[in-house]
Amino acid sequence: IVVSRDHQRLFGCAEAAAAPLTGGFVTWTGIRAAAGVECSKLAAQLRVRLLLAICLIAPFGFAAVVLVQSSLPSDTLFGRAVKDSGLAVPLVILGFAGLWGLPVMSGIAGGGLFSAGDRYNTWKVVLTRARTRTEIFAGKLPAALGLSCMAVVVLATSSLPAGVLVVGAQPIVGLS
Repeated sequence: IVVSRDHQRLFGCAEAAAAPLTGGFVTWTGIRAAAGVECSKLAAQLRVRLLLAICLIAPFGFAAVVLVQSSLPSDTLFGRAVKDSGLAVPLVILGFAGLWGLPVMSGIAGGGLFSAGDRYNTWKVVLTRARTRTEIFAGKLPAALGLSCMAVVVLATSSLPAGVLVVGAQPIVGLS
């Protein structure tokens, strides 16, 4: 059985040889090691890079489309102010991302982490090594959550310049 470098880093040769095949204690060190390997696996995936690129470029497309449309997304928070102020664009985009974007991004991140083991047929090797199943699955959680948060941060930071550059930096009409 061929084990990838990530799995060798995660399990270590001496540690894997000395560990029992089942059971074991859950440690923070094991969870950190598993999370580090999962983060490196996510960073190597093309779908993750595409997701972050879409989060970087999509606000510019949204601002340009809203600017040329005759109707406004008036049913969303600050949707009526999108053509008047570029500062409303990030609020509309993040409102949409909170309802629809974050679940999709989390699904892509989590699906990528768990499907990789199935796709490359490494589950048998991973689950018989020094880390417990709990450590492995607990390491996948912060990796997926970190990717989702990173995608939202990229979306938020790119939507502000998109709104200001495409629409302008006029002040938003207050609610008072």
